[in-house]
Amino acid sequence: MELLLKGKWNFAEVGKQEVYEGNVPGDVMSDLMDNGVIPDPRIGLNEQVVQWVGEKDWEYSRTFEVDESMLRFDYVELDFDMLDTLADIYVNDIKISSVKNINRHYSFDVKSLLRVGENTVCVRFFSPLSYIAEKHKKNPLPNSTLGEAGSCHIRKSPYHFGWDWGPHLLTCGISGECRIKCYNVCKITRVDIKQTHVDGKVTLNLNTGFSVETDGITADYALYLNGEKVCSAKGSANASLTVEKPVLWWCNNMGGQTLYDLKISVYTKDNELIAEKTQKIGLRTIELKTDEDEIGKDFCFYINGKRIFARGANWIPADSFINNVSDEKLYDLLYKAKACNMNMIRVWGGGYYESDRFYDICDRLGLLVWQDCNFACSPYPFNDEEFVQEVLAEIDDNVLRLKNRACLCLWAGNNEIESMSMAWLHRQDVIKLCGEFFYNTLKERINSIDGVTAYWACTPSSGTYMKKINSPDYGDTHLWHVWHGLRKLEHYRKMNTRFCSEFGIESLPSLNAIEKFSDGHEYNGVNAPLAKAHQKCIGGNNKIKYYMLSKFWTPENFMDTVYLSQLTQAICVKNATEGWRVKKGRCNGALYWQYNDCWGVNSWSGMDYYGNMKALQYIARRFNQNTALSIQLNDKTADIFFVNDYITSYKTKIVCGIRAYSGEILHSVTNTLVIGDDSVGKVASFYIKTLLKKRKPKDCYIFAVAYDMHGNIVSEETLPLTNENKAKLPKANLSYSLELKGDVAELTVSSDKYARFVEIRLKGYPTMLSDNYFDMLPEQCKVITFNIPSGENEESLKKLISVRSLCDVPRKYSAARDSLTKTAIFLNPVNLANYIARTFDK
Repeated sequence: MELLLKGKWNFAEVGKQEVYEGNVPGDVMSDLMDNGVIPDPRIGLNEQVVQWVGEKDWEYSRTFEVDESMLRFDYVELDFDMLDTLADIYVNDIKISSVKNINRHYSFDVKSLLRVGENTVCVRFFSPLSYIAEKHKKNPLPNSTLGEAGSCHIRKSPYHFGWDWGPHLLTCGISGECRIKCYNVCKITRVDIKQTHVDGKVTLNLNTGFSVETDGITADYALYLNGEKVCSAKGSANASLTVEKPVLWWCNNMGGQTLYDLKISVYTKDNELIAEKTQKIGLRTIELKTDEDEIGKDFCFYINGKRIFARGANWIPADSFINNVSDEKLYDLLYKAKACNMNMIRVWGGGYYESDRFYDICDRLGLLVWQDCNFACSPYPFNDEEFVQEVLAEIDDNVLRLKNRACLCLWAGNNEIESMSMAWLHRQDVIKLCGEFFYNTLKERINSIDGVTAYWACTPSSGTYMKKINSPDYGDTHLWHVWHGLRKLEHYRKMNTRFCSEFGIESLPSLNAIEKFSDGHEYNGVNAPLAKAHQKCIGGNNKIKYYMLSKFWTPENFMDTVYLSQLTQAICVKNATEGWRVKKGRCNGALYWQYNDCWGVNSWSGMDYYGNMKALQYIARRFNQNTALSIQLNDKTADIFFVNDYITSYKTKIVCGIRAYSGEILHSVTNTLVIGDDSVGKVASFYIKTLLKKRKPKDCYIFAVAYDMHGNIVSEETLPLTNENKAKLPKANLSYSLELKGDVAELTVSSDKYARFVEIRLKGYPTMLSDNYFDMLPEQCKVITFNIPSGENEESLKKLISVRSLCDVPRKYSAARDSLTKTAIFLNPVNLANYIARTFDK
């Protein structure tokens, strides 16, 4: 039996008389916004206005009714799924506990404190600022460049203290569900599932843990598929089920995401049902192989025995206030990852262990989850035994909760502590303790609870502590030579890696997003107050400009700046990912930083906070396809590859060549190829100078189109032979027609000449189009589809749609002036220092 204590609670600042109505689950800043006390800190310049909230203590309380039947149960417990963060808990004015970990599930025996009739529960939250200051004074640790001094001493989400993409918003509150739970005899506390796949059958070896040891308990175990019982067994704590004809779970683009229901029913010796648990599971094997090879050490995931190239991005919390993420928003974000042909999401270690609904969706969509433990970019006080025990309890809670998920592919100990420890080499004691914790203590704890999912101590890492960090030949890498190190966009093509789990550059968010969070403030210009407030990376706005000028030019208006910044970001990530995909086996994954945002901001994301897909996300949809063309441009040659990530061979006809912007085809070849499963084939290699026929590179581009055996286009690519700011792009005339078919709109776009990066904007809506930011060959038509936004019709949609391409963006300054601007940004002392520092990061 459960009594949910969700909904309306009273809350107040401790010591103040005024009482407000708040929400559970929720947080104090959201509740203060709802009551009109503070403005939305994610909007305009409001972040600084609300800082006082995090300096205060807050109290949440409510009454609830208990009847006699509840008190007749053997156990009556008060449960909290998430408390943020430092809090004292009272039931009927009696303090029952003090807590200090946002990542814990708490359960308290309150039967003796409850009475029939009205009862009260109160949770008093304390500001984290004085706590971390006191801890830091007693046990000073090196400061990180991110977050706040001393924040490593508290088990609160690190990004609450500010990050290089997120605001400093120290909220608090009852962030998860709260309930009174009543039961007899015992409850199920854990379910261990070990799968054995042999001879086309799957055996599930099951072990169930109970809250107390009780004689005479029996359990029924049953596995269902689509409501039909597949197999069953009787036992106690242990049982075994064999699936004779299993339907396997696969990640996105490799097969289906079949989920079975495992039901466990527990009975007393008198056959009284006392506990039940149903859990969805996928029948699959997932391995991370890190074997030594002729290069160094591999880093490759295998699902059901098949190697995969991991294609995806890094996930951060989807809001500064996590309870503001609706079911619809969460599904939309993750569905768009699937739709963009991703197969892996890395949950970054500076936010939360995500909600059950997050993993439910990933299970259903086939998105593998690389799960960081909640440590990021800082040393932690592992010399404090109380802190260590608190962390291990957190690990117990979350590993038990997540370990049987179909989507879970990796536990990673932390984010970047190993690489950032270079900044605290003077504290060898700290470095030693971090190594012992992540390579021994944490590994042993996770393996003792899970025992199936792979563990990786740190990202990035070679697998050996403080050795070969970010090596191209060992483990995984975070490659920040581009952006932080100001290397050229093309630099990634020179960089090998076994698996790149972070890389990328920033761009501006969409115009739709800016219109929502600007609150009437001017956003144009690097130094505009709003532009600075919504840029958290030091020098970030100038770096966006630096990289934009390396490919394009200074445009005349802000709308074009948004467009060009997003194209620059997309080109960077595309070049890196494609360069690594054509080296599959040498490289086994590319997860760009970052997938999403927690507020409206200039950042590395492919999806902005309001759900709009940036150019990067649309272009990722193409470069992440299972079958994809890739044009690799070298100094004198161009190589064209076809990547096949399917687990079967693929037959394709490819037409490719070189074409002048005037429309003339200078060279063309047609090849029909069979590309083996999980393989890359070279389609063609062009010696450019010979094929240009006295034309200049600035007047020409490469094209490639791949067809399936039914004549359908499966991939198409073009690439100018020079940077776009040097290319003589033709003035393409774009036209479109719109037709509504039921709930779907069809937009047919035509171009008379070659058009680079055709953009379709649907003003005011984050609606996903079937394609965007694509190139068009002369006289080509493309049909773009999208779901019609609610309330819109053909006439109103035409007013919201705009179509343009790169040739429609006029240049404001000369190439010489743009070059001087770019040089000045590079010579900024901070940028120059970062450039030099990355010289030593091989």
